[in-house]
Amino acid sequence: MRIVCPDCRAAYEVPEQRLAPGKAVRCARCGHEWAPVAAAPIAVPEAAVLPPAAAPAVVPPPPPLPPEVPAPVLDEPKLFAAPRLAAYRPRNVDSVDDERPPPRNDDLPPPRDSGVMLGWVASLVVLVALGWAGFAFRVAIMAAWPPSQRLYVALGLH
Repeated sequence: MRIVCPDCRAAYEVPEQRLAPGKAVRCARCGHEWAPVAAAPIAVPEAAVLPPAAAPAVVPPPPPLPPEVPAPVLDEPKLFAAPRLAAYRPRNVDSVDDERPPPRNDDLPPPRDSGVMLGWVASLVVLVALGWAGFAFRVAIMAAWPPSQRLYVALGLH
């Protein structure tokens, strides 16, 4: 049996043997209690009953559409152009009427690569110092690290 909560309209399928006459039921959704009334069976003539597969589908008509409300007309935004600067003139290198000369190299600031050059010089100094130390202290290096003797023999510096 199908019962519907009168408060929140929640529907439940409950076996009829579980519903005792006069016994209240409680809605699981809203907690409302009521006593469901058993529906009396309706007598339908046998000729009016169609098999389930042949029963036509009844589709309720769609609800009527609300009357169309015209969209509000908005004022067009007012656009203001900024005043042009009198001294500003875009540079066009393809134009013949440009009086400005192209920039010269001596007008440009010097490149800031002095730090890079200093790094290269420092690296070169370190490599030269290591080469000189390897040559000057070759006897002490061969005594402290015997595998280096093969390198010094290959270079002819033993």
